[in-house]
Amino acid sequence: MSPLIPIPELQAYVVIQIACGSRHSMALTEWDQILSCGDNDCGQVGHFTDNDVIELPKILRFLVSKRLVVVVQIACGNNHSLALTSCGELYSWGYNIYGQLGIQSLKDLPHFNAPVQLTTILGTPLATIACGGNHSFLISKSSAVFGGARTLAASWGSMTSRVVRIPRN
Repeated sequence: MSPLIPIPELQAYVVIQIACGSRHSMALTEWDQILSCGDNDCGQVGHFTDNDVIELPKILRFLVSKRLVVVVQIACGNNHSLALTSCGELYSWGYNIYGQLGIQSLKDLPHFNAPVQLTTILGTPLATIACGGNHSFLISKSSAVFGGARTLAASWGSMTSRVVRIPRN
């Protein structure tokens, strides 16, 4: 018997992408809906609630309520989440103590329990997003790479977010 089983709560959707964090998960549907569930102690599930656990996959209503927002990619870190829209906008939520959300107010708001649009790179259309445990990377449509979080010190030699250009062939 396979240890993998179908998720009954997702059977009514056509899921096109899955992302997994340390203790939470998200699914992106063909209708641009994000469903999320799991531990929510840092707001990483994104449902405007302080409930510690969201047991069943639930549609993330905040992005559904924004007109013309078409989500094309999702990513999860340990305790944070990202969503990229078709027009290159980025929304982030969850744990932010290391700056992994790309939001300036680290000390004032160590976590966000609902998606917040990243405004620090407005005007820079994004193509791809990725999350590690406590960090995030973004690639713009012009191939500029952005990163944010404490763990960048080891991988990129800096404690602050900065643009890193990757050579192309």
